[in-house]
Amino acid sequence: MVALLLGLGAACASADEKPAGKQPAARPSTVEQVVEAVVRATEGKDQAALEALAKPDAPDPWLVVDELCRRGLHAEAEAFAEAAPRPVVAGLPGYIAIQRDRPSDADERAQLDAALQAAGAGKWGDVLTAAEKVPRELDSIVRLRCAFARGVAFSATRRKRESSAALLEVGRAAAKIGWYGIASAALHSAARDAYRISDWPGALTAWELRLDVLRALGDTRGLSQTLGNLGNVHLQRSEYAEARTRYAASLELKRKLDDQSGIARTLGSLGVLERRLGNYPQALAHYDEALAYARKRNDRLSIAQMLGNIGNVHLLRGDYPLALTRHQESLRTFTNLKRRGSMALALKSIGDVHFALGDYEASLVHREGALKLFVDLGDRQHAARVKGSLGSTHMALGNYPVALARYEEALSMARDLGDSTAEAAWLASLGAMQGQLGNHAKALARYEQSLALARKLGERSSIALALVNIGGA
Repeated sequence: MVALLLGLGAACASADEKPAGKQPAARPSTVEQVVEAVVRATEGKDQAALEALAKPDAPDPWLVVDELCRRGLHAEAEAFAEAAPRPVVAGLPGYIAIQRDRPSDADERAQLDAALQAAGAGKWGDVLTAAEKVPRELDSIVRLRCAFARGVAFSATRRKRESSAALLEVGRAAAKIGWYGIASAALHSAARDAYRISDWPGALTAWELRLDVLRALGDTRGLSQTLGNLGNVHLQRSEYAEARTRYAASLELKRKLDDQSGIARTLGSLGVLERRLGNYPQALAHYDEALAYARKRNDRLSIAQMLGNIGNVHLLRGDYPLALTRHQESLRTFTNLKRRGSMALALKSIGDVHFALGDYEASLVHREGALKLFVDLGDRQHAARVKGSLGSTHMALGNYPVALARYEEALSMARDLGDSTAEAAWLASLGAMQGQLGNHAKALARYEQSLALARKLGERSSIALALVNIGGA
């Protein structure tokens, strides 16, 4: 996001683009250079040169038009906007018409310049100060850029909820006037920041809006990625039918594009979905296909991820030695690649295998290691799940007060995060805990709550387990 903010208007053309007509050997690469070339082309009535200037998407045509309008060159701006028609510039003629009668915005531009300079120096407080001085009615390029800078500053200072809201506002306003490039970037950033704080409704809203922008642009690759992101959100919300639909649509587009890394990622996501539903053969089939794609590309990170996923399925199927081998392989690679988040996941999984094998001390060591990494990384969702797992470990070791505290912490966090799958699991664990303590009425109540959630989610394995627990309560 920071690079995008600082790069607005400064992007260079790709090296293989050739000049057309009377263009010089080196095509202008900055907004100012393009503006000067547009003026020369319009004065010389050189339509071929004007078309060559208008065709590239870098520097952003909207920034070129903004500079032309700032200089009062509205006729030249119109000629540039209409020289190479395509979706990304379709809104420019209407925008230019409005700018003809707009008063000077020199003060707002001064604040934008101050915000950009502060961003380049990493002075995010100064970025916010400058951006806040610009009116919040986002009806111009300058105001949209200031608002975008504000969102980036919030994100850079870990104020993710504020950044998501600010960038969502930018995305909506930019899409309204037809500036689809910045709309797409802002909406994606808004969704990503919402996702990082488990704000699933916020992530869904922003990525759904981005789909409309990408369809308007005809951006198939962007559509495939955003559909996959939406699938991830639905998966986190345990909305499996919706997740499968989004993943299937994403996979279809990625196969058409021959996006092999994207295909592998989406197959992996489908594997996670089927694993959660207890469809282990289907999950392994997806993971195996994803692993084949990763090995074909010698993608060490993806190979490690798929080995870990396969290990999870073997764990669920009771093949513990093979599960442990796969997870240890993945942990070695993640460690070599210095991927701390993935290391934490692998540590958690190894702890799960040791727990299944009855080696509770080894399980405790690996799960505590995973929790520390998740907390350091600010990953609340996984931290919550590991806390629950630690509850099971302490329960197995006979540390009942610690186990009960861990389960209650995990349940509270799962509810705060809207993680229904984890909530059902920790309700069941609390039922087992209460049963162990001889509190059978409390145990039955927790089991029944767990069953109700499992039925709502359609998780067959969890439903079966809850019924067994109720029968034994």
